[in-house]
Amino acid sequence: MKKLFILLFTLFASSLVMAQNPPFGLIATVNDNDVNLQWEEPFEGQLTELSYTDGINFTGLGYASQVPFSVGMRFSPEQLSGFDNFNIIQVEYFLFEDANSLSVKIYEGENGNTLIYEQEVFDFVSEAWNLFYLNTPPAIDASKDLFITVELLQSSDYTWPVGLDNGPAEAGFGDLINYQGFWESLSEYGFDNNISIRAFVSDYEGNRAQINPEPVTRKFPVYAKGELKTKKRNTCCCSCARKQPPVFA
Repeated sequence: MKKLFILLFTLFASSLVMAQNPPFGLIATVNDNDVNLQWEEPFEGQLTELSYTDGINFTGLGYASQVPFSVGMRFSPEQLSGFDNFNIIQVEYFLFEDANSLSVKIYEGENGNTLIYEQEVFDFVSEAWNLFYLNTPPAIDASKDLFITVELLQSSDYTWPVGLDNGPAEAGFGDLINYQGFWESLSEYGFDNNISIRAFVSDYEGNRAQINPEPVTRKFPVYAKGELKTKKRNTCCCSCARKQPPVFA
């Protein structure tokens, strides 16, 4: 029994070590009775985090009706000067409440309308951070604005799949939402929160870089349909009313 216990413990410990750098980009191809597996080697270098959130989710956001929409964050060429040709290895997102579908989408350009990467994900849980390995990590072009986002379809009306921190928001950068085909700042709706999303990047040689300079607040046009709602886990107090956005027809 002691030998068996030692063996099981050894196997368990080995699995923990292996899980630290798992392979990614797994593709299965079925050919008659054979299944061919292809994957990328585990990443061994250091990762640098790109984010505006403090990493602590505070509340949630969603629409009154079941509609697809996107949320995310933006980085300017000035901020990305040290990240040219770095690859986006992982994207992590806090799903506040359940969603019917979720995709990671990465855009570039001043208006964030040039899609450079898309990956639908199927394994995610609510009320938790979800880490997604990108199958083909896209490279950062530091001469262009970068938008790292997730597209959601909420599970029903009046649900809150978007995770938000407690702010203050980096307006126009850490608090973006896209409902009608263009990006807007949640600050225009009375929110002072960043989206609970972050990305991890590297140049595959283990080098690290730093965001520079500090983000600059910019304004976005405001057009919307439906009604944005917030939901908190704690009992609402008088200050909550200031976070309620207006209703748009």
